[in-house]
Amino acid sequence: MEKTISTFVKNVISILSGDNAEETGIKIQKRASAILSAQIAAKVAATLSLEDTVETLKLRLTEARLNSGQLIIDNNKYVQKLLDTQYELKVAENSLEEHLSDVTFLEEQLVIVKA
Repeated sequence: MEKTISTFVKNVISILSGDNAEETGIKIQKRASAILSAQIAAKVAATLSLEDTVETLKLRLTEARLNSGQLIIDNNKYVQKLLDTQYELKVAENSLEEHLSDVTFLEEQLVIVKA
């Protein structure tokens, strides 16, 4: 029975020379696949924490807008609290977006490595 060589291993073989090129390619593929799978799993778990942070900051922005149900005594403090909370929310949303982009990239790389 003929052994099929994956595209990834063929690419490794094309840049290596010697008797062990195929064996080395297979080892690289296994290691890369394991590393990417583990990293994707860790990042997916971390996504939950980032999503929680965004939700918490959305609630905090609502609370700031309502001045925690208190009369507004200091106009500048009220506006600054809104701006500060909005900034924190944008930072958290950007962090989540970049994180999700990284997860997508790693998933794409895993598909290529397994091909």
